[in-house]
Amino acid sequence: MSEITARKTSISSTMMGIGALLLLAGGGLAAMTFGAAGNAFIKAFMFGYSFFLALTLGFQGLVFLHHCTRLKWSRPVLRLWESATSPAVYVALILGMIPIYLNLNVIYEWADPAIMAADPILQHKSKFLNPTMFLLCTFGYFALLLVVSGALAAWQRNEDKDGDLKWEAKRANLASPMILFFVIGNTFLYTIFLMSLDPHWFSTIYPAWITVGGALGALGFTSMMVGTQSKREPFIGVINEKFAYDIGTLSLAFTLLWTYFTFSQFLITWSGNLPEFTVWFINRSAAPFGFLSGVLIFGQFLLPFLLFLHPPTRRNPMLLAALGGWVFTIRFVDLFYIVVPSLHLPTVPYLPALAGFGLMGGIWFLLAGWQYTTKPLLVTGIAQEAAHHA
Repeated sequence: MSEITARKTSISSTMMGIGALLLLAGGGLAAMTFGAAGNAFIKAFMFGYSFFLALTLGFQGLVFLHHCTRLKWSRPVLRLWESATSPAVYVALILGMIPIYLNLNVIYEWADPAIMAADPILQHKSKFLNPTMFLLCTFGYFALLLVVSGALAAWQRNEDKDGDLKWEAKRANLASPMILFFVIGNTFLYTIFLMSLDPHWFSTIYPAWITVGGALGALGFTSMMVGTQSKREPFIGVINEKFAYDIGTLSLAFTLLWTYFTFSQFLITWSGNLPEFTVWFINRSAAPFGFLSGVLIFGQFLLPFLLFLHPPTRRNPMLLAALGGWVFTIRFVDLFYIVVPSLHLPTVPYLPALAGFGLMGGIWFLLAGWQYTTKPLLVTGIAQEAAHHA
């Protein structure tokens, strides 16, 4: 099939179709569970929000890495990464955070004055665990990333038009310090937003663990989307064995890093054997979470590790797309295992959590898919390469 007769990529329509289905399913489940006991609905929304927050920040880390190191292999998928971190997506995250912020005392023990007054440990942590810090670590952080991601995308667009290398330098100069700030910002964000759901428990590796998981989800989603489009314009001849090998190798590295963080956290907790730390794993040993921990050992580590390690898998875009779809799906299981036990949802089989996932996922996919339709589909770098070798 030639480039002239090849069909156009269907990434945007696929994403928007998924978004519509998720929104419909989420709305139906929300109608079934709205008003459930224990403020289940707002807690459930937390889970859906957490998944797509981690996914967005996973894409954001890849964007910073692309611009900071001036990557070449990731140019074909930069538009997809930009769409997932567009200002419109960050506006959705900011708006989605409003109902959570208005219900802090329902979700977090540290936001309930009665609990705080009777708990010396929470009083000791009150300088960080308070509504003002929550506001800064969420709304303030998202606003900053909105501005930075918008600037990087605009400079990339200017470079695409005129090929002037000053835009590349500006992008690298902004992205380089932002990678450091991104790691620090994620540490504060995930500590107050997710880890403080269990306010007596803490782990110094937890924010990095969630960050790496988000990057894995973003890489899996990227492989799934573009791998299935390798025979369509504008990806013909671009999403090839070399591209598949590069993104597969990066996915292997993040898989190993996720495994290291996961095992390290468990091993340190097990060896310490202190009640205030072991309670986190004890709460996840009850059904169905004990079963999910076994699923994660196989699905998030063993299977991806063996397949990513196999060079033919990394050289075949279609095989990589299938594996990317698996990695993206297992990220749902991982976040469910991490977040839902801390929400103390009263409903089994946790329909409220799935309602929140559908609602937030529908909005995220619709926005990211719409943003993808507004962008030129490929960053070729032809003008830039010519300037470099002039």
